[in-house]
Amino acid sequence: MASMTKALVKIEETFDIMLKYFFEDHQSLLAYKNEERLQVLQKDKIALMDGDILGFNIGGKRFSLSKKALMEFEKTYFHKMIEGKAPITEDKDKYLFIDRNGSLFPHIIEYIYNREIFTNDRHLKKRIIRELKFYGLIQDGQSFWVWDKM
Repeated sequence: MASMTKALVKIEETFDIMLKYFFEDHQSLLAYKNEERLQVLQKDKIALMDGDILGFNIGGKRFSLSKKALMEFEKTYFHKMIEGKAPITEDKDKYLFIDRNGSLFPHIIEYIYNREIFTNDRHLKKRIIRELKFYGLIQDGQSFWVWDKM
């Protein structure tokens, strides 16, 4: 009877060791799968940023801009996004989401492509300046209004 008890204890110890290794392997496998999943997500973002045209969701409105135009402005929010130095959030359709005023973004696009903005509304001008500063496209004292150049 004593030898049977010793055998059962040995089986139980062996089982505990096997169970321990199983859980360690399972944890390693989960960690590997999570790392693999993270790499896939990062590759998707890199692929999105590798295209010539970037899709943006600005405050719920969608826009498309050329990566080339955005890269002309160094040290801007867009430049940092493309270089992977600014956080990137995507909407469900893989558009790059920026939580800003989408109704003002056409003025930002106008500035990006033409370096000037047309408006004679002083309240709108203040709002546009705030957005341009947020994106890092202008510094204080910079003139870009069409009537300022005339």
